[in-house]
Amino acid sequence: MRIKWIEVIGFRGYRERIRFNLEGIKILLVYGPNGHGKTSFFDALEWALTGQISRYENNIAERNHSKFLNNLFAEERAEVKLCLYDDHENILIKRACQKKKGLTDYGHSDLTINYRGEVFEGETAQNTLRKLIVNLEWVDKVKIEKTLSLTHVLGQEQLNSLLRNNSSKERYNMVSSLIGTEQFYLFREQFTDSLKKIKNEMLEKSALVVEMKNRINHQNHLIEELKKKGVLTTSYNNISIQQKIKEASDVLNIPNEVISSSDTNLAQTFIHKLLMSSKQSRVKLDNELGTPLSFLNENYNQWVFNENEMSRLKIEKSRFERAKQLIEELNDIKYLQEMFYNYVKYTDLQEQTRLQERNAFQEAEEYVTKRERLYELATSLTKVINRIPDYEKFEVLIFYTLELISKIEIDNSTKFGLEADRQVRIITDLNRVCIIEERTLKESKGKINKLEMLLDEMKVRDQKYRQLLTMIQDFVVSKDDIETCPACGILKSPNEILNHIHIQQNDMDPSLPLLESELLEEKTKFEHQKRVLSNTEYRLRDAIQLLEEMVTEINAQVKYNNDMHSQALLKLEQVQIESKDLTISTRRFEETARKIGFHSYQVEMSTLQDKQKEIIQEYNSLLGQAAQDEYFNIDVVLSNIIRQMGERRNFSERYYHNLHQIGYDPLQTEDRYNTNNVTVHIEKQSKELSTTLKKLDDKESLASALLEELALFEKYAQMDVLKMEQEQDKETLNRWNHELLILQRHYEILDDLVKNVPNAIDLLSQKAIKGLFDTIQLIYEKINSHPKFDKIDFKSDQWWGSNNLMLQVSSGADNLNGNPNFIYSSAQINAVAISLFLAMALQQKWSPLNFIAMDDPIQSMDDLNVLALVDLIRVISDGRVSDKQIIISTHDSKFFDLMLKKFRYQKVGVVEFDGYSEWGPSTTNRDKESAVIRYEPKCDKKDKLYEKIFEKEENFIREETLKSDSRFPEEFRD
Repeated sequence: MRIKWIEVIGFRGYRERIRFNLEGIKILLVYGPNGHGKTSFFDALEWALTGQISRYENNIAERNHSKFLNNLFAEERAEVKLCLYDDHENILIKRACQKKKGLTDYGHSDLTINYRGEVFEGETAQNTLRKLIVNLEWVDKVKIEKTLSLTHVLGQEQLNSLLRNNSSKERYNMVSSLIGTEQFYLFREQFTDSLKKIKNEMLEKSALVVEMKNRINHQNHLIEELKKKGVLTTSYNNISIQQKIKEASDVLNIPNEVISSSDTNLAQTFIHKLLMSSKQSRVKLDNELGTPLSFLNENYNQWVFNENEMSRLKIEKSRFERAKQLIEELNDIKYLQEMFYNYVKYTDLQEQTRLQERNAFQEAEEYVTKRERLYELATSLTKVINRIPDYEKFEVLIFYTLELISKIEIDNSTKFGLEADRQVRIITDLNRVCIIEERTLKESKGKINKLEMLLDEMKVRDQKYRQLLTMIQDFVVSKDDIETCPACGILKSPNEILNHIHIQQNDMDPSLPLLESELLEEKTKFEHQKRVLSNTEYRLRDAIQLLEEMVTEINAQVKYNNDMHSQALLKLEQVQIESKDLTISTRRFEETARKIGFHSYQVEMSTLQDKQKEIIQEYNSLLGQAAQDEYFNIDVVLSNIIRQMGERRNFSERYYHNLHQIGYDPLQTEDRYNTNNVTVHIEKQSKELSTTLKKLDDKESLASALLEELALFEKYAQMDVLKMEQEQDKETLNRWNHELLILQRHYEILDDLVKNVPNAIDLLSQKAIKGLFDTIQLIYEKINSHPKFDKIDFKSDQWWGSNNLMLQVSSGADNLNGNPNFIYSSAQINAVAISLFLAMALQQKWSPLNFIAMDDPIQSMDDLNVLALVDLIRVISDGRVSDKQIIISTHDSKFFDLMLKKFRYQKVGVVEFDGYSEWGPSTTNRDKESAVIRYEPKCDKKDKLYEKIFEKEENFIREETLKSDSRFPEEFRD
């Protein structure tokens, strides 16, 4: 199964659609500088088949926070189409990135398979693809994502990781998956799962055994307890236990149905409920009385002291509040003294501003009235001008406009009204005259048209008559024997007829000149009326123009009034602000005077001074020496008093709350919180609480004793049942112990199987790995460049229960060996890795995919290795060893030219990248159908005959290179 074509759109480095047609191509060479899309081509091939890219499977954390599948410049989602074909049919694989918002675009794709005319999608497509590209016997043994990079697609990172980055355990698992023995690890996983299940069953069974033993021990304990009380057992019968219940019924209030019942469960249930109720009663008493009484007794002395302090603090608070009030009154008097003369002046100014405010308001209103009336006049006159052509609407509007004009009686608007009235009436008269003259002119025009039509008819009739006379004349002249007139039939001779015709031709219709004269007169009259109408229209236009100019002047006056109204409003606003300021000042003065007991008209400087002396005297008497202290701050003192009162009030309220809880009602006493009354009530409630608790103790003791008797009676009654259950439990315990032994035996057998799986896998793998390494040795001999170590082998071992595979190179002549991971250079390591990959690719049996793809495999390799690798690839692809389709990329122009030369007689296709931009890579082949160019060597037919000669020359060059290579000791060059 080979690749027919592959198409990439918006995937990684490819933005635009690019198609690679490989049909008929045996070797595809992909050449271009680094960063031009070569690796993206191999990524697209692997992603189309597996939905993953193996080189991104390690750095999971960073990968899951990066978007790298979709091309950054492409609008469409990434898509790869791959067409595979064999001898019979095609398989079309289409994979596209899912449109999901997230941190990464990796790991989610939509797969579609088109095969044999059917289309498969989703999970069905995944299963179908697996069945198509994995051989039937390997379907359940391999993971395509992991194995494809081992046998078909060799990336640059994979080349390095085959040896250096893989541990010996990972290397063994890699080879095991290729030869199929890794499947046995699945058996070990199944055995391990079975071990876990058996272990869980053993734990569960052991827990059941322990539980059963504890139950039997508990049964023995109960039986022994009952036996110890064997003296009392004879008294435990229904009659004696009912007697005890009856004796306790008076105290416990046991109902008769419980006393008379033979079922002791009723009595036990009742007593349990009774004890529960008693416990709830205790909790309720403690909450309602116990806790409050404890608080009241503990804090009684503090409460008494707190009450006395509250009384003292209230007196102090009143004294300092009065002192603060006196300070405020002194400040008010000082303010009145300072503002006294200003107040008198402000009162006078206030009257003036009120008058100014009224005048400004009236002025503003007048300008508004003028503006509105003039605006209405201008609007009406404009409508008059616009409605002149419409006579009916014009007449209605004229009536409204004239009525409006008659109402204009304000200032200079009157002249606008008179002039507008005169001009409107002129326009009205002229418009009416125009309408009459237009009608007259229209009638005259109609009359002229009728006369012209009549004149034309008469001329036509006269012309036809003359034509008739001419026809009769011609007829008479042509006929000599005529005796009667051909027109009227009167007996006449031809000469008489001709004379009559001549007379008629010279005569004219007498009404025709009269009609022409009347038409001329009517036309003269029409022209005169036309001139009159034109003159009237000219006068009407002049009148309209004058009216328009008047409208313009009125609009200017409207604007002037509007501006004056705005100025008047600004002036009014300023006056109102001044009035408001004066009102605030005078009002504050009056309110301050009222605060100290004066009306504004009573305020005098002398009265203020007397009031001031009186307040100072009272202030000094309240505070004493503190009044003279310059550092004394009454606000701080008051704040401290209020704070102390708040703290003590909170305590008192808490104390009062607890008093209320124990039933103390202060409203029922004359002195609400008299200390004696409070003390008496607390002592009374304490005694009542003690009495109630004592009754509950006695009741609970009796109930607990009776409950114990009932429990003991019940256990004695159940002794036989216990013995019978114990026998059954012992049988069950013996059965479970036997089952536990069986489980332990099964566990040991499975544990041995799990431990020996690596040994079994190793034995099965040894032969298969040996065959694989035979192929590796053949390839290694061709491309190895080490001067001494010419053989490669493997060594398998078990460490910590896992199989491990280590590579080993040796020198047959010196019997030396070593691990290539630690003694080889990078180029030599790459040669080993390529040997391992090509051997696995040639030996693989898991897939029908018949291609090998290698991305830039000549890293760090010298010319000798490169030449050997090219020869090896040619052998692999020519059908002698295998018939693989080869895809190989390189950035090295020498390597590219060498491959073109070596493969020139095979079916070679070339993809040469020559540029890269935001639109993706560009190739030398501009054909959009395919970027692949089929290589045709420029040589004649004789070149094929000399191919063997060229090969001998190449072998000679290789030998000479080997001899001159300084890496080889001199004794080995010969």
